[in-house]
Amino acid sequence: MRIFQRIHQKLNWSGRRYMAVILCVVAIAYLASAIYHTVKPLPQGINFSGKLRHADVKFLADKTYIDANGQQQVDQHIFDEILKMIDEAKTTIVVDMFLFNSEVGDSKLKQRPLMQELTDALVSKKRQNPQIQVVMITDPINSVYGGLSPEHYRQLRQAGVDVIETNLAPLRASNPFWSGFWYICCQNIGNNPEKGWLPNPFGDEKITLRSYLNLFNFKANHRKTVVV
Repeated sequence: MRIFQRIHQKLNWSGRRYMAVILCVVAIAYLASAIYHTVKPLPQGINFSGKLRHADVKFLADKTYIDANGQQQVDQHIFDEILKMIDEAKTTIVVDMFLFNSEVGDSKLKQRPLMQELTDALVSKKRQNPQIQVVMITDPINSVYGGLSPEHYRQLRQAGVDVIETNLAPLRASNPFWSGFWYICCQNIGNNPEKGWLPNPFGDEKITLRSYLNLFNFKANHRKTVVV
């Protein structure tokens, strides 16, 4: 404290001037953070380009629509193929799936339980063949950035499946106006799925303020990839 007293005596600044200096320092730090995290170097492997190769390619499409009689029609093929690939896998399964949850919003239409089907298929495969390596990579939005502890995560981990949420912090800022502040104050505050008290924008379970602070960065791993 004596050091601060000596500095104050030497500078002899008013309280208003101290406040102005503090605000300037904070503003400079904020702008520097926002700019840096917008242009910072990306991690290796994020931006990759390779040679054009010839391959046998099969196009799969899902169709869900309302017919002329007002009835919902569903013609899905993509997940059927994914489940088939998992069933036929021998040594390795890697699933990188952006949205991996059961939320359907306000829709009243009948929905196929794709999340649970995928979870059950991976769990079943791991139990049938304990030696197979199974990795599930997904986006933190599915746990609302650590604000929830999803039951299907628990089921997969209990079966021996590696569940990994992508670390989005190394990616460039999509919302630098917020991220400039977040990287200074909030990136290391963690989260607690048992302390939720705020409404969840995606479901019924309560989430924490820290989930919202992370959400406002608007970052995501949008990949949808299956490798066996």
